[in-house]
Amino acid sequence: MGNEEKKDGDSQGESNSKKGTNDKKARDQITGKEYDLRKEEAPDTLAAWLSIIYLLIMACFFLWQLFDLWIKNFTLIKYLGYNPVGLDISYNFHIVCYTFLGGALGSIVNEIRSFKYWHCELNGFGRRFIWKALSSPWLGGIVALIVFALIRAGVTVLGGDFSGGDNGDKNINQMLSMFALGAISGFGSHKVLLWLDDLVNKRFNIQPKVSEDKVDEDKVEVPDLTGKTKEEAEKILSECGLKLGQSKEKSDKGQASPGKISEQVPSPKTPVSKGSKIDVSIGAKPKDE
Repeated sequence: MGNEEKKDGDSQGESNSKKGTNDKKARDQITGKEYDLRKEEAPDTLAAWLSIIYLLIMACFFLWQLFDLWIKNFTLIKYLGYNPVGLDISYNFHIVCYTFLGGALGSIVNEIRSFKYWHCELNGFGRRFIWKALSSPWLGGIVALIVFALIRAGVTVLGGDFSGGDNGDKNINQMLSMFALGAISGFGSHKVLLWLDDLVNKRFNIQPKVSEDKVDEDKVEVPDLTGKTKEEAEKILSECGLKLGQSKEKSDKGQASPGKISEQVPSPKTPVSKGSKIDVSIGAKPKDE
């Protein structure tokens, strides 16, 4: 028995050494998930250094673009064969560029932080993550533009003045605000993408189809709250295992009774998970009341 146990232990040790794994765990700083820490091999180390070199080059490139835009030189635009006439006074052009550059730089900073954590501190950088580093600056810039478009379209509300205009230096504060917004969006692109997923699901009411002969025990149908007061809606939703989400007043005359719910998202009879929040629109009460 002793020899057999020894052989089993030796074979298990060889297996672990081949896989290059250990019992250590590492928690991702962005997602919060825990992973088995795998020691870097030569290809992993090479991928880590290629990633950081690429990120530093891209940081210099986007910082140069930021400076070039600030002094209104437009070197890259001229190099690509476009005529920059009129761009120096175009507020919308500058605001879009600042947003994109902020998103790209914010994402680069986040990736450099990730490199320091996984490679420099844990020595556990995976070679496959080189693709994450390569796409990160462009993904951050694009995500920042999407957030910018949503804000300008009025889908969401964020503190600050993002209104346009052609007032030259008077718009510098707005440009810097959009640059900051882009940087924040790029730095937290993972969370922004999750937010966008949730926004799409709410806006377009995307819900999984439920078979008629088999209903998921964790799903409930949204009750019809039309014509109910906010207090009545809270009671009805609580009995169904749901919660009242955002409630906004709607002042359309003839469509919404004062103090009563006129619209809801998701719509009635939609299957949703227990604990979900239902957003409602309530008729605005007259100002003289």
